[in-house]
Amino acid sequence: MEGQPSRQYYTVKEFAELTLTSKITVYRHIWDRTLPHIKIGNTIRIPASALDILDGGVA
Repeated sequence: MEGQPSRQYYTVKEFAELTLTSKITVYRHIWDRTLPHIKIGNTIRIPASALDILDGGVA
């Protein structure tokens, strides 16, 4: 949307909602190391660039 700043990172919940998957599926990709992420304390953040990576893998 115009006028809103671009997000650099998403929470697991936000990423799951954006990709229409479950949080468990997102965690599975994180544990399999197929989804880039960073961990800050007990919080996992997924970079917005991961949306592009995921789009490339969808048929």
